[in-house]
Amino acid sequence: MGELLLFSIPSLIYLAVLGRRSRLGAAEARKRQGLMVGEEILFRGLIGGVLIRRLGFWVGNTAQAVVFLLPHALLLAVDPRIWPILPVQFLAGWMLGWLRHRSGSVLPGALVHAAVNLLVGVLVA
Repeated sequence: MGELLLFSIPSLIYLAVLGRRSRLGAAEARKRQGLMVGEEILFRGLIGGVLIRRLGFWVGNTAQAVVFLLPHALLLAVDPRIWPILPVQFLAGWMLGWLRHRSGSVLPGALVHAAVNLLVGVLVA
């Protein structure tokens, strides 16, 4: 059931909202949703879990958000003018870490991550 929520529903909504304007096929949409789940497992589950246990919530979660920001900083290689997205990425990483800490699971964060990326995709398209 969790896989259905994480992969199929956001992908179908994305395709339904964008219709024919989208170049993104259903398989590609599911692949992108899978990457978000992978990010949540890696950054909030593994890295955040270790850092929060060792450093406490505030320091560990902040460190996890910085680590989450690093690969997103590569977007500056595409276009340096998009630097304002970096504070948003840091804040998103911190909030998703908080959500994981409060819920004890990466599932709520994965759903939020998928929903936010879906919204951004709809707005950009």
